[in-house]
Amino acid sequence: MARLPVDAQDALDRLEPALRDAFLQAIDQITNAVRLQQLEVLIRAGDIEGAVEALRLEQGFFGPLYEAQRDTFMTGGPLTVSGLRIRDPYDGSKFVFSFNGRHDRAEQWIREQSSRLITEVIEDQKEQARIVIREAAEVGEHPRDTARAIVGKVDTATGKRGGGILGLDRARRGVFAKVMGGMTTPEGVRDLVTVPRDGSAPYVTLTSVNEATKQRILRAYHAGTAVSAADQAISRKQLKNRRCPHIVLVVS
Repeated sequence: MARLPVDAQDALDRLEPALRDAFLQAIDQITNAVRLQQLEVLIRAGDIEGAVEALRLEQGFFGPLYEAQRDTFMTGGPLTVSGLRIRDPYDGSKFVFSFNGRHDRAEQWIREQSSRLITEVIEDQKEQARIVIREAAEVGEHPRDTARAIVGKVDTATGKRGGGILGLDRARRGVFAKVMGGMTTPEGVRDLVTVPRDGSAPYVTLTSVNEATKQRILRAYHAGTAVSAADQAISRKQLKNRRCPHIVLVVS
């Protein structure tokens, strides 16, 4: 694997918001297309695979992400090969490489890489849904609550669903559940905060949590209360907005 030049990595970093927005758009389309009552019925019946299929995690919803990935490859490709130089072992001359993203093989490679990543995202999301359904069944959670935990609740202000686990990988789902659960009680808030023995200021140890959410937790900790419902709602949205698939440009 070739190492990316600094300017190529900078360019890809600038493209990350577009990837994130495309991914969130796909997840929003999926959650808003789900028929909650059908999902609830399938969960109540114990039909896990039927419930997963009802989520409609389909390639078609990820069209914007496919295009965003393609733009990333088309931007990163020329920048990557521009820094490659190889000397001819016979006369010492240098080979200079170019990148033609319109070449048939390049187009095929981009399609294959994008399709593979989206397939991996879909399969991961399906597995996270299975885990949530199984865990909810073990504790006797109401099927409606399980369905909403997966796809979220409708925001009366926007008319869209939000706050579900769709869009989170396993690691982020664990952090999300821990933080959102901990903020609901004073005891939970205390569990999220580390108090140094040397008397320095308490802090929130979870590095993947945004700074604004950490400050809300610390304010509640110092007040000896749970985080307010309004602040929980804001943090839920911010934590969900950190979802984004990991895109790697591979040069072979």
